[in-house]
Amino acid sequence: MNEDVRDLMLVAWLNEGPDRGSREGLERALAATRTARQRLGWTFLDWWLPGQLTIGRVRGTRFVATAVFVVLLALMLALAAAFVGSRPRLPAPLGPAANGLMAMEAEQGVYLVRPDGSERRKINGALEFARSPEFSPDGTRVAFVANASDTDIGGPLFVAPTDGSRPPINVSGEVVVARAYYPAIAWSPDGARLAFGGYVQGVTSIVVAASDGSGAVAITDRTAIDDLPSWSPDGSLIAYRITPFDRSSRSLAVARPDGSDERILATVTGPEATLSIAHWSPDSSRLAYLRTDGDTTAVVADLNGHETSLGRAWAYGDTGVPWSPEGRSVALLTEPDGVVVVDADGLDRRALGKLAFCWIEWSPDGTSLYGPRGDHCAGDVRVIPIARPEMATTAMEGVLSWQRVAP
Repeated sequence: MNEDVRDLMLVAWLNEGPDRGSREGLERALAATRTARQRLGWTFLDWWLPGQLTIGRVRGTRFVATAVFVVLLALMLALAAAFVGSRPRLPAPLGPAANGLMAMEAEQGVYLVRPDGSERRKINGALEFARSPEFSPDGTRVAFVANASDTDIGGPLFVAPTDGSRPPINVSGEVVVARAYYPAIAWSPDGARLAFGGYVQGVTSIVVAASDGSGAVAITDRTAIDDLPSWSPDGSLIAYRITPFDRSSRSLAVARPDGSDERILATVTGPEATLSIAHWSPDSSRLAYLRTDGDTTAVVADLNGHETSLGRAWAYGDTGVPWSPEGRSVALLTEPDGVVVVDADGLDRRALGKLAFCWIEWSPDGTSLYGPRGDHCAGDVRVIPIARPEMATTAMEGVLSWQRVAP
């Protein structure tokens, strides 16, 4: 009811007189006054400011209310941003990303190619032999081993830009990457350095090299065989394996990138006992690896060495247990079920089928896994969608590294 009608009803009742007027008329008039719409107090400027500052506000009321609403909304957004900013984040460029190019071994060289096999191009320049490509964290460069012959699997470490703008540069100098099926070339998160197992005066040691070729230095001594480095995503630690010369045990160690503060997290003993490469969780708080001590078991351990078993697993050589990009799950190869995805706490386990052999790795966006099919470790690589593993497709031949592209 509008204000004019309400006023007429009140006038009619008053004309009749309070003692003569209709009771129903009075009730209708009073009911009308109770339904008058009111604005919230905070929309009036004098709710916020002293009265003398609000003179002449009538025409600006709507503007002021809108302005106040905008200010409050901005404050709420700022508080939300501060809360989100206070939450732990995965250090850039880690975490799920988009899928980019693939780096592959083929025809004794390293090639970049799109996942559909198109636009293939060689990046090892004039180097005759190359193997073991590994993309830098930001996807702009590829590190690879330049082996001396088509049968050799060791050699100097080179880095080449993905756009082909410069020829590959030798970043390891006179140090040769140790011969191994899994050389474990580990980039630092910022891409400034690489760690690898290299021969230093005849002993395999952990070597850290500048990615611009300005120098390489061993960070471990020559009292044991040190190999399979893995750089933590926060850049603070390098994990690696220690094997005494008599091969009576294997230990998992972590140290700072300069080799200081070394400590042992796990050890297995016996000539047949071994540990695989250890993969870091994206938040740098845990490591996943294979522990062989009689049976082979997939393990997740924290930095105090407390282990959680994820059950029996299988892998070729020193390949390990990779984390999903968001850090919730790991991927395993098992004898009965093939490829398996397991939550890091070991409670949820999903078998995808016997779709890969030797090793398994995650796509950058975390939606697929990839690894060689059949019984040949460097054979055709299969991409396996986790949601629909039956739709697995063959990507291409050769050991691969998959480029991360910022989302």
